[in-house]
Amino acid sequence: MGVAAASADPLLQWAYRGEAFYRANRLWGRASVQSGKYLTRPRLAIYNEPTAIRRDRAIAERGLELSGSTPITFERNAALTQLRVQMGSALQQARLIDGTGRPRSDYTTQWVLRPAAVLGYRLAANVRDLVPSRGLILRSVAELDAWSSRTARRGWRASGRVYLPILARYNTGISLYGRLLTQNRPSVLSADAVLPRGYTGRGLPEGTFGALGADVVQPIWFVDDGWTTIPLYVKSLYAYGFGETLWGTPAQEPPLSAFGAGLGVRFRFFYVVDLDLRIGVAVRPTDGDTRVVHR
Repeated sequence: MGVAAASADPLLQWAYRGEAFYRANRLWGRASVQSGKYLTRPRLAIYNEPTAIRRDRAIAERGLELSGSTPITFERNAALTQLRVQMGSALQQARLIDGTGRPRSDYTTQWVLRPAAVLGYRLAANVRDLVPSRGLILRSVAELDAWSSRTARRGWRASGRVYLPILARYNTGISLYGRLLTQNRPSVLSADAVLPRGYTGRGLPEGTFGALGADVVQPIWFVDDGWTTIPLYVKSLYAYGFGETLWGTPAQEPPLSAFGAGLGVRFRFFYVVDLDLRIGVAVRPTDGDTRVVHR
């Protein structure tokens, strides 16, 4: 399971984000701080995360990353069109661990470069929409070793998501998306971004992988009150549904697929920290079972 949090100070233009989750018999997490006072939006992050999880092993990655991004806004009225270009650099260590979290190898060290870009085209949302009601988002991120104590890694991930204005009058958010991942070694990039829900944490080998999916987000209840004795303000309760499939090159037989639904709640804690908690069930036809999911 996991919890994500974010906060921002509009006066100092600082943003803070954190995530904690439990996998492989251990607590993991990521924390970052970003400044909006400068054109390059500098961001510093520290992380200790597992990737490529199997029943008896995983890869533990820890590191310190410094990045900067520059937003270029083309349109901002009824809709938003914006390009964000980012360059990140991280000093990172990785090692194998077993299913109980004990190390199975020594750490290897890499100096990693992570160029990325995000284009949002004519994104629009009504006041109570939880996701955009229309528009297109394109993302691209690469990771390559500028220096490594082992064979250099290279990976690239791209995605596109289109929001459809169907049922927009009911604040329903409907989107279709496609994702692509290619890498020259296993687990260069986190596979969670392309894996269907219910398969989170699995690693992918070297090769090229594609994914298609659909999401629906439907607000159920907008809460207009909070608690004064407890600094907690509930914003909304919503339901969501999804369907996803992943295939690989060379061919992965059969493709990994999942569909399911769940509930989510958005609230504000201590007046500055925004939380979005989800819990749902993913049906996995490929494996013939179901899994509890938190995204």
